[in-house]
Amino acid sequence: MRFEGITPRGETIDLGEPVSARMDRAADAPADALNLSFLGSGSEQITRLLVYDGTRTVFDGLVDEAGSTADSGGFLRSFSARSRAALLLDNEARPQKYAGVSFPMLFSRHAAPYGFTSYSAPNQMFLGEFCVQKGESEWTVLENFCRRFLHTRLTVRPDGSLYAGTDPSRSWRFGDGGIAVISASVAYRFCDLLSEAWVQQKQNGAYTPAVRGEAAQNLGIRRRRFFSFSELAYRRAQDAVENSESGWMTVTLELSGWINALPGDSGTFSGAGYGTLEGLRVSRVVNTLDSGIQTSRVVLRREGAG
Repeated sequence: MRFEGITPRGETIDLGEPVSARMDRAADAPADALNLSFLGSGSEQITRLLVYDGTRTVFDGLVDEAGSTADSGGFLRSFSARSRAALLLDNEARPQKYAGVSFPMLFSRHAAPYGFTSYSAPNQMFLGEFCVQKGESEWTVLENFCRRFLHTRLTVRPDGSLYAGTDPSRSWRFGDGGIAVISASVAYRFCDLLSEAWVQQKQNGAYTPAVRGEAAQNLGIRRRRFFSFSELAYRRAQDAVENSESGWMTVTLELSGWINALPGDSGTFSGAGYGTLEGLRVSRVVNTLDSGIQTSRVVLRREGAG
């Protein structure tokens, strides 16, 4: 692993090997978090951090906080940073209305001004009004478009490119026949599952079933919610069911080494007492380096009925 700092003037500084490092990536947090500490003096103002695994970029982000301490034990510098998705989270979008909208159009207006240069998404133009409300972040605008028109989620890859969807080519096998596991735990949250979402009809005000929760119904769980009529009522009902199924089963693995899995990657776990658990997706990855020892925690979750 190679760690570099960038000054406001664009100078690149090799930071060397950190005393400690912690990188946290989660499907529910658009920006990855990185905390680093280094021994040795240095007065440069570092506002950007880059982490490489060989030639591959595993982190590119902006420093939120930096500090240093000096005592009898020496000089210690510390940094707290978030990946470049933080630029989209921290900036408020200009309120406006679009009569027709496409991802390239939104990218040029809501991402490119912050230095983003590449994306992977359909170029299709969608008709219909798309509103940017006061107080929405640039991230919210792009994410809302992906959810409403592309029926997927938005992610920012480690290299800073935007991606609408989940890359199906990245998959991991943990346990027997794959990456060795130090410990594993499996948890079920049946209380989160919804079996039905009902939506109120505009014509007569009656509520009718709109979305079925297959996981809950397969398990014999009955739990329903009702949504009052609005233009987005069905979308909200669908989101509620999908969210209830997004993490009802989780597999938490402790591993040796720095595992460069990303939220959204597919995964399989095999282990004594568990058999083989398939159809899982990476939800969170926490990489830690402490006193030269690298470890990773990978959280997999089952989405949908499984």
